[in-house]
Amino acid sequence: MSRFFKRAKLAFLVALFFVIGVVAAFARDGAIGDSIGLGTGRALHVATFARERMSSCWILRHKMPSGYFDHLVVSAGVNDAPGRCVWAIAARLHAGVVVWIRPINSAGPTIDQVAKKYGFHVITYRVGRDHLHPASYAAVAKTVRLVWREGSSSAR
Repeated sequence: MSRFFKRAKLAFLVALFFVIGVVAAFARDGAIGDSIGLGTGRALHVATFARERMSSCWILRHKMPSGYFDHLVVSAGVNDAPGRCVWAIAARLHAGVVVWIRPINSAGPTIDQVAKKYGFHVITYRVGRDHLHPASYAAVAKTVRLVWREGSSSAR
């Protein structure tokens, strides 16, 4: 291979990585919340602002990201049913598509009300052995991605 083609190939690869980096910098997806948000964020491989066993008020004070996100998934309220601060969390979210993972306990109806007011999507999950967390975070992530895709296309 000639020196010209080697340089052209290198220039192409550098430009490609630059474009990918720029697109990734503007396409922001994230997960916010408690242990379910943490597991879902990890399964989605997105920026995750979550911690195990945290109440919605703690999440509001310590884990709320700044800026705009294309897509967010939220899990909050399960550790402090009926979700004392979920309304305040919802008011501070800035995203194109928000998916809220509905808690299986008495916080569920509160999340339904929040989602209805703010136009969020709500998903449920199959409960695992501990009767609280999802049986499969991969399954939750798959559902979230599907809703993100459908929500993004319907918004256009």
